[in-house]
Amino acid sequence: MGETSALRAISTSALVWVAPLFFGHSGLHINGDALTWPSVLASLSLVAISIVVKMGSIYIFPPSQGLSRRQTLGLGALLQCKGLMEIVAATILHEQGMLSEFAFASLMVLAVISTLLTGPLFHWLKPKTTSPA
Repeated sequence: MGETSALRAISTSALVWVAPLFFGHSGLHINGDALTWPSVLASLSLVAISIVVKMGSIYIFPPSQGLSRRQTLGLGALLQCKGLMEIVAATILHEQGMLSEFAFASLMVLAVISTLLTGPLFHWLKPKTTSPA
């Protein structure tokens, strides 16, 4: 087994087993009473704002002039994947009493939704490859 295949196996197992366990464990800290329709609406609103701001800013200020529009927007889609850091920060702030139960529940839902959207959004926006004829 080469180094590349070993790295691929480790990253796949982390993605399939460790990441869902971490998200699930963090989700257990949510007070069920705080997870209300307004908190879900707040999360969905934050997801929409996040997508529009990130995609708009990377479109207006591309990281490189040599990138196509689809490549630039594909990079913007990858910026959506912020769930792990957001969960860590929200958990620390919540444990210190700096976030309410409502805000913590909203941020946790936001982290999960934005992380889940990263892959499909990237695949939808990535440049189309042409197969050799």
